[in-house]
Amino acid sequence: AEQASVAERISATSIELNDARTAYDTFRSEHGISEMNVEQSQVIAQAAELRTEATLAAAEVEAARARVRQLTASLEEAPRSRGTGGGANTASRRVEDARVVELGQRLREARGQGLGESHPQVQSLQRQVAALQRQQREGAAEDSTGVVRTGGSSALQVERRTNLEAAQTELETLQSRQTTLEQLATAAEERGNRFSDIESQAASLLAQVNVKGALVESLTERAANIDDQLHDI
Repeated sequence: AEQASVAERISATSIELNDARTAYDTFRSEHGISEMNVEQSQVIAQAAELRTEATLAAAEVEAARARVRQLTASLEEAPRSRGTGGGANTASRRVEDARVVELGQRLREARGQGLGESHPQVQSLQRQVAALQRQQREGAAEDSTGVVRTGGSSALQVERRTNLEAAQTELETLQSRQTTLEQLATAAEERGNRFSDIESQAASLLAQVNVKGALVESLTERAANIDDQLHDI
């Protein structure tokens, strides 16, 4: 079903790409846009490219949001632990310990890349580390008292929470990237506004060509991945 759906989208988007390219070429020919100087061409091309990237980034954000929703529902369905601090809780603690180490490493790498403490990715990682450490402290306190843990986290629940936190971090990173691209695209389009209205219209038409072309490439890659997965089954 997914393979057929992607194939239909490729076909429809390819038609839209051809229409967009025809509209751009026709407009450029009618208004002599082919004679634009180097500066005009570069500004318009940059604005179109940035708008394309911003559009694709928005699609990535929507996909990431859908994954977060899916993982949130999956976490809510996971059974909670009803152990007394034995094997189930030990397994949960091991998963939590490994996750803390992993997040700590990712946090150090983010800082090593020059990301400041106010960067969304750094803040998200810090929150995840703090939440896991708090959960570990609470679990250790419950175990030391010998109280039966009827509401603790099972190993499955810890694993799903870990996946959810990773997806949330990715979503925040993608949202930050989308915001940056939107700002850059807007700035580039404003630089192009000093040209004539005809040239601005050409930039808009070229952006549509680039967006449709990028979508066709993305869908084609997705179709290839689906084929590979089906062959592996």
